[in-house]
Amino acid sequence: MKKLVLQFILYTVSISLAGLVIPGVDLAGALEALVAGLVMSLAGLLIRPWLMLLSLPLNLITMGLFTLVINALMVLLISLVTRGVEVAGFWPALGTAVLVTLVDFLLRNLRRKD
Repeated sequence: MKKLVLQFILYTVSISLAGLVIPGVDLAGALEALVAGLVMSLAGLLIRPWLMLLSLPLNLITMGLFTLVINALMVLLISLVTRGVEVAGFWPALGTAVLVTLVDFLLRNLRRKD
């Protein structure tokens, strides 16, 4: 449960930051960022493991970089099902996926130091 809450916070913060710094990612407001964070957490829990399994050969060939493409597809999916979250295409979604990965990396390193 704690991991799911931390993941929700991570996704909410990352999506909010993406809305501020990545052209082509627009959020209608804070409530939409919260909803998008919740939907992305649930999608990460339910859909992402299957996508990772199906794309395992590509992930092995690209040494894990294909994971960013999967995360970008998840961002596009979130924009389709969440009202008030607009992603203008694949490249803004990929930028958001990179931002999510960077925020996750930073938070994991902060937790290790504590």
